[in-house]
Amino acid sequence: MRIAVIAALVSSLFGCSSKKMIDGDGMVYVDSEHRTVYANEIGVFEEADGEKYWAVCFLGYGDAGKENREKRINELFSSLSESQRGNIHHYDFEGDEWYLIVPRHKTMNDIIPLYDNGSSVLVADGNAFTVKCNVSDIHPNIRILQDSFGGVEFSPCLDGKGNLSCTEYVIDITN
Repeated sequence: MRIAVIAALVSSLFGCSSKKMIDGDGMVYVDSEHRTVYANEIGVFEEADGEKYWAVCFLGYGDAGKENREKRINELFSSLSESQRGNIHHYDFEGDEWYLIVPRHKTMNDIIPLYDNGSSVLVADGNAFTVKCNVSDIHPNIRILQDSFGGVEFSPCLDGKGNLSCTEYVIDITN
């Protein structure tokens, strides 16, 4: 009996990082079962820590960003059905920067305009989506919020060198 308890303790210390015990004996959390089909398709969350909630791709400016939207969606999600790719909706806000946002989990994402009186948009079930935003190179004009996980948020924008500005919650999938 003691050997079994010691073996169980040792195995729990060296278990996989993608699994953790929840709610008692025998219940194991497997992250891939809680991720969206889009997040599982791109595969970047396999090795990411639990603090990464979105994968973001900068698509470009203006018409180039618009053209890159379909191209990147078809590249990243080629094995998904046409219907699933069709569920990737686009939302226009003031600005010229285009982004593809892939939520990690099947949760509600709230896109909130920061400076105008426009209404927020709820994206259901963790579906991937694209946004056009940011009038200024300096200040983002939207934030994306998930109430789950303690209320995490980020604002898609570029740094001073033209690279995606990533917070601790974002993985850059631009390249």
